[in-house]
Amino acid sequence: MFAAVAALPAAREALSGPAMPSIRRILSSDFGSYGHKPFVLLYTPRTGSNLLAALLDSHPDVLCHHELFNPEAPHPSLSVREGAEAFDFGTAAERDAAPDRFLDRVYGEPRGAKAVGFKLCINDSRSAFWGLLFNRSVKKVFLTRNNTLESLVSSLIAEKTRTWIDFARAEGKSDPEKDAKKGPETIEIDLRQFRGYTRKRRVYGRLMRSIGASTGQSFTWLDFQDIVARRGIDELLTELGVPPGELLRERTRRQNPAPLRDKISNYDEVCRALAGTRDAWMIEEAAGETPNASTVGGA
Repeated sequence: MFAAVAALPAAREALSGPAMPSIRRILSSDFGSYGHKPFVLLYTPRTGSNLLAALLDSHPDVLCHHELFNPEAPHPSLSVREGAEAFDFGTAAERDAAPDRFLDRVYGEPRGAKAVGFKLCINDSRSAFWGLLFNRSVKKVFLTRNNTLESLVSSLIAEKTRTWIDFARAEGKSDPEKDAKKGPETIEIDLRQFRGYTRKRRVYGRLMRSIGASTGQSFTWLDFQDIVARRGIDELLTELGVPPGELLRERTRRQNPAPLRDKISNYDEVCRALAGTRDAWMIEEAAGETPNASTVGGA
């Protein structure tokens, strides 16, 4: 199974080099032996991972951490941050030296939860990403954003403002009047960058689906719009072995909810460039029109 997938051109480079021993240790670990459901949210940036992690973590039977493989330090769940009993994750250096032992600690301490997981980006840890991807004991949830124009705009604004998540606005600590006066951030779209960005996202989506089919695993896929509209959340909770229907608490807010027209300085140029292409639906969706489903590209 592993050898067959490693032969895929897009996966060959990722599955070679010094990370291989650690990947093999992780994929051979039985993280489901603790009696609760282990899961991981696999995402690319600006696909709603913080929103979904916070929603799941607000369920009484779910413990969902945030970026445990953040380069600076592990970022625990909001409930652990707010609770009296802290979780000692150790340092980033200790985690990176033995990611398999780190994951064993994470999944081995459920704090009474029936499902334990965290969010993980492919760029955060090659060992953890590929090891968990092949590990059958861990439930994989893939987060996508088919509208890559919205995703790119969100990424560029986050880089410009140096703000990737906003807890204060969700908790009512921001000043709505001040936010309204400030107006939305604006960026310029480089059409060549957009095409490359979209192509990479689609290649990634096809590769992950190929791996799922090749290994016989049933991956769950949630698009950004599904998460925002709460579609598929109850089904995911059922897959995690916890009761759906709970009132989940939203602890993060969308940072850039304004229309694309107000966020892209060269909006008219982008519209002209996308008109008549397979990606024209991205502008139509953002404008509130109904996109032609036949033109919607995969993640």
